Amino acid sequence: MDPCNVFLVDSDGSKRSYTANLNQKLAAFLRSISILTGRETTLISLGEQFYGRDYNDYTLRQLGFRQGIDVELMSDFKGGGGPTIPFMFNSLSQKKIINFGSAPYLRVVCRGVSFFGVCKNRRCEAFDSEAICTLGYGEFDIRDTVECKVKCPVCYQKMLNSCNFGFYMAKWKIKGVKGVKVGGGKFKFEDESWDEHFTTFKEGDNIDWQYMTLTVSNTRTS
Repeated sequence: MDPCNVFLVDSDGSKRSYTANLNQKLAAFLRSISILTGRETTLISLGEQFYGRDYNDYTLRQLGFRQGIDVELMSDFKGGGGPTIPFMFNSLSQKKIINFGSAPYLRVVCRGVSFFGVCKNRRCEAFDSEAICTLGYGEFDIRDTVECKVKCPVCYQKMLNSCNFGFYMAKWKIKGVKGVKVGGGKFKFEDESWDEHFTTFKEGDNIDWQYMTLTVSNTRTS
């Protein structure tokens, strides 16, 4: 065994010290971490580089593990070696505040995070209209969420063109990696909204993303 002390960084930014074996292969390391945390970890990030199942037979030494390095723990919902296929979502570059007023029931928001989308069910009265799906508080993989969980509030069928979200009475943390076409690089942003307004982002400003996670809570910053 060739021990090396590293720091495991979870999706909420919390860290814990961990003694890794540099001679251990990535597959065994991921299994150990999943057991330790109680959550499946299939993807790690060292700086700007991602390592997933395509690197299962590499040792931690070969991947660049070293004393004191931060190892970010992630889940690759697509089950591959890493999130190599980009998805389209808002650039999150320009925040937008919407004051509450009268709104059609298709666009009613509740506490937590809400996603915009367009219903394409021809039998639904919301067909071809933009609607809002509130998913509340929790942790979200954005690629997985927009593909599987954003549903019409009328017919409960999957909505399309979901490229933006907004927040009401919530604190949120966003972590992601932008697509290669827009320069790549990590993205981190956190904010909160407790007043009587809805915080979202400028529409139509969409870019490619490799990966994005979102943590939404109802805990105020003291």
